[in-house]
Amino acid sequence: MFVFTTPRKGTAVRTNVTVESSGSGVLVSGNPNRKSIIFQNQGSVTVFLGGLDVAVSGASRGYALFAGASFTDDATDKEWWGIAASSTAIVHILEVS
Repeated sequence: MFVFTTPRKGTAVRTNVTVESSGSGVLVSGNPNRKSIIFQNQGSVTVFLGGLDVAVSGASRGYALFAGASFTDDATDKEWWGIAASSTAIVHILEVS
């Protein structure tokens, strides 16, 4: 984990999370002070992002974060869950609060 603080902008925390295909897991907890969060898929498989019930298909299919892609959320402070399409993937997360 890497933490960087600036007086005017807030605190940035960088973490790496291993996402598995065997079931969804929490990538980041909810944070009422969150200003922005960036997810970057460093794996070679698609990771699906969403809530507690995120899945790779069906009604709960999450947002597809393709291998090498990034996604920025500037709107929510809720927790994010993820599941890999197959195998495992590493997701880099940068949260600013």
